[in-house]
Amino acid sequence: MEQAEFEKFMSGPSDLQTRIPFRVSRLHNQFQAYTKRLLRDETGLGLSEWRMMVVIGTQGPCFAADIVRQTALDKAQVSKALKKLEAKGLIDQNQDTDARRRHLTLSDAGRRLFERAAPIMNARRQHLIKGLKEDQLATFFTVIEHMEGQMK
Repeated sequence: MEQAEFEKFMSGPSDLQTRIPFRVSRLHNQFQAYTKRLLRDETGLGLSEWRMMVVIGTQGPCFAADIVRQTALDKAQVSKALKKLEAKGLIDQNQDTDARRRHLTLSDAGRRLFERAAPIMNARRQHLIKGLKEDQLATFFTVIEHMEGQMK
């Protein structure tokens, strides 16, 4: 960082509450802690495992690469979570015509767990946005999409 940039950065608001990365990180950490507790208590799943189940449960049969793309998790994290889900009997992996790829689907037990947990997680989502107007929520998503685009 050049001296002028550094001075401009340092002369900006000193209150961390006005720094976007700080606020986003704090919100992310609070959200994850809240969600992890809820998932552990209601399903016995970890957050990464639940994310895999959401993608598979809502998108239907898919590949691990699809999950990586949709969740922005790294391949190793996805692979580890999928192995846990398979060991728990919650997903099935079926060979694709390309031997390196496997179709991922929820098993019967996985579908039952997903159908039981989805309403709980939806209620959590509704609780988080309670009191927000539609236009506020639309603005929130517009800002997120803009920031995601700026990081590509």
